[in-house]
Amino acid sequence: MKKIISISLLLLLGFSETSLSQVTATQCNQAVNICSNASFGISPSGNGTLPPSGSFGNPSNATFPMTGVGGFGCLLSGALNSTWMVINIQTTGTLEFSFGAGPVNPQAGCYDWIMYPFTTNTCAQITGNLVAPIRCNWNSTCSGGTGCANTPPAGSNAADFPPGLAVTCGQKFIVCFSNYSSVNTNVNLNFFGSAQVSCNPIPNPLTLGNQTICQGNSANLTVTGSAGNTYTWQPGNLNGPTQT
Repeated sequence: MKKIISISLLLLLGFSETSLSQVTATQCNQAVNICSNASFGISPSGNGTLPPSGSFGNPSNATFPMTGVGGFGCLLSGALNSTWMVINIQTTGTLEFSFGAGPVNPQAGCYDWIMYPFTTNTCAQITGNLVAPIRCNWNSTCSGGTGCANTPPAGSNAADFPPGLAVTCGQKFIVCFSNYSSVNTNVNLNFFGSAQVSCNPIPNPLTLGNQTICQGNSANLTVTGSAGNTYTWQPGNLNGPTQT
């Protein structure tokens, strides 16, 4: 005799606001996870490692969306007084964010940045000039904030905002933020696109056949076993099992 057990799985991932004080993440391998409505401190605290400007990994001109003075758009002075941050995508949508925009901790100097897809190998790939960025900005105005957005926040300059990026749940990105002007201040970071981000690392999406389960999604799993068997599902926070 067999029983079929049908359950609905819901992967719950933490999402909350966070605030960071002075951050020491001058190198790629020190990158901190970042999320909505964060504020992080910057200072002339040291330089990270990036390929030279004009290279594959840090191009001066490229086909991917970038903005900046004179058609340039990446970190022409390298990772100057850098802070490295990891963005964890929690829901599918458009990734949009701003550094130093708005009345809270407004931009106090030139804030340049570059962003790459992120995996466990990315830091070595960046150093080895083996991975290309997907967005970057070399400030045109050094005021009003910078970031990635289809419609920049009020008071910002469109030349400092390459367009938003279409993303899917489970993707990760790493940003090198350059404190070009060597200011000592706090910088506000806000995410406002349709894609939500997680404050914590997101595990690889659980895949069942051709179904991928991410935050906010569900899928049905059918288990066939002998009468009297019991099932324990890991991790927790799962709906089921229920007998049918």
